[in-house]
Amino acid sequence: MQFALDTLDYTAIVEDKVIQLTPAEYRLLSVLLQSRNHIVRSSYLSIELFGDVDFSKLDILTKRIQKKTGIKIEKIKRIGYRLSDSV
Repeated sequence: MQFALDTLDYTAIVEDKVIQLTPAEYRLLSVLLQSRNHIVRSSYLSIELFGDVDFSKLDILTKRIQKKTGIKIEKIKRIGYRLSDSV
């Protein structure tokens, strides 16, 4: 799967399709992309995105990104998240 982030206008380009992202969606994808092939702790992501530990917001955000983009974000129960190997 082809995937890129455009830093100027908060968009993801997935298979040549431009998808508008919210700032939080963009930040989450950016962190996960920078940490490709590694699990990023849920607590770190939540604090980075929301300023506090709120795992329910993080779950909602990841599901919303997956629905919008088709990009698979793997949830590692009680640990964190990582991008699927196919990205």
